[in-house]
Amino acid sequence: IDASHLKAVVESFICEQPNPSYVAPVAERINSRDYPSAFLTHKRGDDSEQYPDTFDQFIRYDFSFMFDPFHPLTRSRTFNSPFGGTVRTWSQHFSQIHRDAIHENPNMIFIVEIAYFDGRFLNLPDDSPYWFRNDDGSIAIREWSVDAFGNEQVERLVNFTHPDVIEMIIQQTVAIAKCGLYDGIWLDRWHPDFRGELSHLVSPEDERNARLQILQGIRANVREDFLIMVNSRQEFPHFAPYINGVFIEAHEPNPNYTHKDLHHFENIIKWYESNLRKPSFTLLWGQVNHKPPRSPRVMRLFTMLSLTHSDGYVSVSSLPHPVRTYYYDFWDADLGRPVGKKAQLYEGREGLFIREFTNGWAVYNRSGAAQQITLPAFAKGWHSKVEGTEHTVPDLDGEIFLKAPIADVNGDGVVNILDLVIVANALGKTEPDVNGDGIVNIQDLVIVANAF
Repeated sequence: IDASHLKAVVESFICEQPNPSYVAPVAERINSRDYPSAFLTHKRGDDSEQYPDTFDQFIRYDFSFMFDPFHPLTRSRTFNSPFGGTVRTWSQHFSQIHRDAIHENPNMIFIVEIAYFDGRFLNLPDDSPYWFRNDDGSIAIREWSVDAFGNEQVERLVNFTHPDVIEMIIQQTVAIAKCGLYDGIWLDRWHPDFRGELSHLVSPEDERNARLQILQGIRANVREDFLIMVNSRQEFPHFAPYINGVFIEAHEPNPNYTHKDLHHFENIIKWYESNLRKPSFTLLWGQVNHKPPRSPRVMRLFTMLSLTHSDGYVSVSSLPHPVRTYYYDFWDADLGRPVGKKAQLYEGREGLFIREFTNGWAVYNRSGAAQQITLPAFAKGWHSKVEGTEHTVPDLDGEIFLKAPIADVNGDGVVNILDLVIVANALGKTEPDVNGDGIVNIQDLVIVANAF
């Protein structure tokens, strides 16, 4: 291997930042967050009217990758930041934003991409022996998309099965792991649909073995809780012991999702939830036409699929810009933490799922028809605004139902003087003990009064 080239590549990834003392352990941040839990990737949509401050929108997400300035460390140290101005002292700027973001949202996770597949950050010359090559000696390419103007987007393919390239990938990741500002890496193009057919360049067995060597080499040289995420939509038993998370690009040629599509995503999420390395997570990424009324419905559909079938993160992109992410107010609902089982059918009805959270219920419907449900307690639909125990959930849709506040002692849906009278008349007794300390006292009165 060319030692000078490897040194240059690795040094471009070095971040001289120790593990910050203000950051909780990775597993704690993943497991203690409230739901819904959204992630941010690629480009942020224009939410300037709703969130004029970019940072204010940024911290609403619990997981970030492929988003400046939390983008690959190989980016120039001088670049235009979406947070305003031109950044010239990259490391200091990034460190401060990281500190500010964690202060506002202590559960945020930051991932960086290792572009092992297309050589974007390897700076390989055209005559490098590390490219996949066609029979005529030309560098192999993959056509992966067509833009709005009909232009094909292509990428040149690095031979990641070469032992030298495998070592480069491992050393890049080791350097990232030493930077206290990142929690892990993302390896793109892990799924055949995304990486394209490579059998004319390398045998499936050699490809699988190379990927396994990459994962094993990384795991042997990074800290125990360092995260590895890939993108895929299929099972991968050989790789699962090394991988924590999966970015599920649920993008179809025509994003009119069918019941069959959704059933597939449910099953693959179940497999990931059961087989990935802990702490494990999924990132479910749907696609919408960003025009009401269809766009919010698809957003709710994917949000509720994620909530009822996983402890994962969710987001949606929008056409005609498939990598542009928007934030939806629907994700501001405070469901709290999950307490119910995943993938639980409501009353045994096929395609209708419900899951209880500390502050309410998530309901997801792909049954083929609108469904009437009866909740065990008074609740209000976050989207529908309907209050009570009886609710209707349309097909290919979902809803968040929030429980009445604990201060609503009489369960009539509103906290008022009637609740205060009930608590006052029960002073010294054990019920209604609003704060759960074992006795009804002045503290319970204060809670009710403050919730008017």
